Amino acid sequence: MKEIKAFIRSDRALEVLDALSQAGITHATLTHVMAVGAEAECDEAEMNIEFGCRVNRMVKLEVICLDKDELKIVELIRKPACTGQPGDGIITVNGEQHITSITEDPQTGTLWAAGFYMVNVPAYPNPTRSAFYYPCLVKVPSGRDYATVIAPYDPDTHDLALPMSILWTGATE
Repeated sequence: MKEIKAFIRSDRALEVLDALSQAGITHATLTHVMAVGAEAECDEAEMNIEFGCRVNRMVKLEVICLDKDELKIVELIRKPACTGQPGDGIITVNGEQHITSITEDPQTGTLWAAGFYMVNVPAYPNPTRSAFYYPCLVKVPSGRDYATVIAPYDPDTHDLALPMSILWTGATE
């Protein structure tokens, strides 16, 4: 898995999101940020009293994807984000070793996190070798300061290590 972060001009965010959406990538995070540096001296920069320097208002776009989609997504971001002017931004790519999704039981307020701990991730997974990712389920009861970890992967009893998700059906314990 890869985490792609792009720091882009705010006025280019919609075009970038449209390009990603047209390619079937519909999950991303946008955060307003203030950039400082040499490009912050351009006409669009403004003086920030809190920091005492000139800043450019930008957007940080974050996308998590499969390794094989990295280059495609970087290009989908780069092309519409590029104006050819200084201060267009940057794109970074980081490897992800742990991915977790979180949901809350609407009736009890119990927080559940489902995820994977990944170690020694191979470039090309080999089904004849042991698993490199291990699913886990964490239960945090409402108002408590402890968690119970449930490991559905137990190599002593089985060799399954399948992706999981949580869907509330309205049923209670």
